Amino acid sequence: MYSHLVGANSHLAVYRKADVPVRLHFNSGSRITPVVAIAEEGWTITSHPQAGRTPPGWRGGAHGYDNLLPSMGALFIANGPAFREGLVVPPFQNVHLYSLFAKVLGLTPAQTDGSLDSVRVFLRR
Repeated sequence: MYSHLVGANSHLAVYRKADVPVRLHFNSGSRITPVVAIAEEGWTITSHPQAGRTPPGWRGGAHGYDNLLPSMGALFIANGPAFREGLVVPPFQNVHLYSLFAKVLGLTPAQTDGSLDSVRVFLRR
């Protein structure tokens, strides 16, 4: 599979599981396939040849792109008794939200790549 995909399209990065860039946290999970393909921003991996490049004005959601791309950013708004009012924060990785929600709900979170310490500032003291 790897040898068929690598170099097949200039808009597609193809990795063996062990070679996925470490910052993506995508090379050791048991559910990660042996070959990982990541489409360039604006391109879609599909079995439908007519899909090709994402059409202009596409409004559907997509995932699987590099999380450092500005287009992969999201808006986070929180309101309620647990959250500080009027707080505006710089961009952050949404992997930390699981820990935040577990804290707000009084749940013990499973181990993840996120950290409550990264978003604790959102909470009232």
